[in-house]
Amino acid sequence: MPLVARLKWIENESCLVLVTTKYPPVRTAVPLWPKGTTPLRAPDGRRGIITPEGEQILDGDTFSGGGSWVTKTQPSYSLVRPPAGCGKHEGFFTIDRSDIERAEH
Repeated sequence: MPLVARLKWIENESCLVLVTTKYPPVRTAVPLWPKGTTPLRAPDGRRGIITPEGEQILDGDTFSGGGSWVTKTQPSYSLVRPPAGCGKHEGFFTIDRSDIERAEH
């Protein structure tokens, strides 16, 4: 499933979420990044990730990628353990490794 979303750091939850931007309704989910993705704190203080291919995606950046939703109604939801403080969102989005792209600014 295609995804276009904005990355958002929620300070009081210490949680990095994605907010959909292209397809209504707007949804907020905890991204499940592909293996090899690493957390990042940029020099300007923004939080984000470095993709397995080395691209940085930071708080406020829009990105696209493929993957699948894992919602509370699916059996697999109970198998996913969100980071502490991140459990109050609409589910998870498992992002495929092959096609994560940050939108040009």
